[in-house]
Amino acid sequence: MNKKLFIPACHKFITKKDGTANFQRIYGVLKSAYSTKYPNNTLSSEEVFDFLKLNQIIPYDFLHQDMDFDYQELCFSIITQYKCNSICQLCPYSSLYKNIYENEESILLAYALSSWNHLNSLKKAGLTCRHFRSMIPVSDKSKVLVVPLNRLAYEYLETVPSSANDLLSIEHKIMTALKQNNKNKLSNADFEIMHKYLTNLTKFDAKKFSDENVAEIMNRCFQLEYTKKIASNSATATNPSIAIVSPIEGLLAGKSQEHISKKISQSPDKGKNSNTPAKQPSPTPKEYPQDRKEVPPKSELKNISTPQKKQPDSSIKKNPKILSVYNHQNNTEAVRSMPMPLKRPPKTWVLSEQELSAAHIIDLEIVEALRIELFLFDLLQTPILPAEIVEIKNEYWYLMYVKEQFYTFHADNFALFKHILPYISRSKVRKIICYEPYLLYYFLFKHNLYYVSIFSLRLTADICLPIHNWGISIESLLNTLIHIHAKDSILDILPAYYQTYRILDKKLEKVGTTQQDMLFQKICLARAIGKIFIPSNYYSSESYAILEETPEDYVFTYDGTQKIQAPYYSIRYVFSWDAEKLFSAKSLAIWFIKNKLLETHKITILAVKENQITFAITNEEYSFLCSIMNQVIGQYVILNKTPSVNIDEIILDDKIL
Repeated sequence: MNKKLFIPACHKFITKKDGTANFQRIYGVLKSAYSTKYPNNTLSSEEVFDFLKLNQIIPYDFLHQDMDFDYQELCFSIITQYKCNSICQLCPYSSLYKNIYENEESILLAYALSSWNHLNSLKKAGLTCRHFRSMIPVSDKSKVLVVPLNRLAYEYLETVPSSANDLLSIEHKIMTALKQNNKNKLSNADFEIMHKYLTNLTKFDAKKFSDENVAEIMNRCFQLEYTKKIASNSATATNPSIAIVSPIEGLLAGKSQEHISKKISQSPDKGKNSNTPAKQPSPTPKEYPQDRKEVPPKSELKNISTPQKKQPDSSIKKNPKILSVYNHQNNTEAVRSMPMPLKRPPKTWVLSEQELSAAHIIDLEIVEALRIELFLFDLLQTPILPAEIVEIKNEYWYLMYVKEQFYTFHADNFALFKHILPYISRSKVRKIICYEPYLLYYFLFKHNLYYVSIFSLRLTADICLPIHNWGISIESLLNTLIHIHAKDSILDILPAYYQTYRILDKKLEKVGTTQQDMLFQKICLARAIGKIFIPSNYYSSESYAILEETPEDYVFTYDGTQKIQAPYYSIRYVFSWDAEKLFSAKSLAIWFIKNKLLETHKITILAVKENQITFAITNEEYSFLCSIMNQVIGQYVILNKTPSVNIDEIILDDKIL
């Protein structure tokens, strides 16, 4: 029997009006799906018929003469009639197929469920819930047809347990979270099946699979390097301290299992050098008592996520000019990345003189007034606007594609930017479509044009596409999504943004709440980076503000040694507490963007790294920033009931002391 023959996942839906199976259409869709997937393979009609009989899809007594062997049924017609397109994720013939590594995922999940050491070693190797893609079918009585159970179960393991004790009866805890949040989505029969599945995984003998077996799966399926299990930590096992967890997506959303202390203390500012000019001191950090009842109304702080804690270094040098101590020692554990890390430098489009001479591009800076009016009229009818900042003769220009015509003007031309702002201002329908948004944000913010909606194809693809597609070029992205083999030229690529946007926008509608939150956070960080993307107004650099980007972090140009341009100076805050995890500096940057502080104050984020954040500010903003830091951290601790937080403040410029 042909090994490439599979039962079409939609066969249970293909029925007649009386509810009985329509064998003719099942046969037809299998035949057409196979020929589409393997166009160079020959397959006899009898082989398809016998395969369906052998798998008891077609009854044994069904006669050959009752089947039309020339009949073919397109998948599209089945999906259109039975509305079963989510089932395509279970079908090996579909481009949406998710279960290619179903067995391997089950092994890794069972391995993670088996012990605290196994779970942490997988997390250490870089395995996340996004690597788990397989689906399981549920009953037709449920509001959903398939469930990503492996991903949801690992997402729970990834975010909730903080010690070996939390893995006791772990399958019951996961099912409790599922039931509490999906009472109206899944049937009791579905819950029983899923519970049995998880129970079987917890009974799986992990010793049957060596570290080498796990390493082979991790490398072959996800290109991750797995070496050995992490040694057990007795202090962690006996005295667990659970930190704040990120929101859990989809069927596990809303489940919170924290047991956290309720006290906060912040380290007071150190004394300043008496020989330096006087400055208004930072507000004295307060201690928030356990029984405090008045809580500031910043509810969005509840969902600030937290990265892993680094061990403090005891060798700290004292400096009277430093308001608080900061450790400059490199932490090799913290900077260690995956063996084959995904990295991406910022993308810059360049238009050569040859491309300019060959293309018909209208320069809005030199055309007559009537042509400007025609352009604005066309722009009004172009709510989805493909645009990029491009480099022409070492200068930045704004390039857009309107009604099948390219237009450009100098990116520093404030008058033209302001003139077209009403046509691109943020609304439900009007938005700019670009690949990477940093340069666009930079020039818009440079002219104080903050209220423009930008849809980044790259940021959205990072969320909507599988992790192994992260970092692919725009040419590969167009080839993957719309099967266009574009040349490495923005003039060939920009017109394809329309179709790419539509596909990604539809994919975005189908992702869960966690992915939606991740994209929102990426957009906020992109706005923060955009403000300083060309950092010449703040410090001298031949590079952009970020050198490269990984799926989880950014590598910033500013490291604290560069001289800051007047009237700014730099100030760094380092956060720590006596717990397994640290306050997230990245989430603090997102908070600043959400509350528009970078737009309304002379405050700019220079760098964000794990538990530290560095700002460029003016003298008059110092007291405000200190007040905000105390307020935000205080609200966060009270609302999330976290352990004590210490804030170390470091002034990185001598000129202000």
